[in-house]
Amino acid sequence: MSFLDWKIFRKKLNSNDSSIQYLLNLVQMKTKLLLNLLLLACINVMQAAELISIQDFDVKPGNSAAVNKVNLQKAIDWASAQGAAL
Repeated sequence: MSFLDWKIFRKKLNSNDSSIQYLLNLVQMKTKLLLNLLLLACINVMQAAELISIQDFDVKPGNSAAVNKVNLQKAIDWASAQGAAL
């Protein structure tokens, strides 16, 4: 049913028919709730997509193996606490 069909249907309703009006309001509330939940899910996915590079933790090819080992462990510890990916 298109938006215009809903408008016509609502105009045809008798103002005393509260059960149909209640059902229409319920459908509208459920639609708004689903759209809001979808929006929140999209925002959550966008925030999760911000990946952190291990180079942000100073793990670089020019460093010694010992320094990179310590820095990589710091990155792993941070990522596991945040539930993030490196």
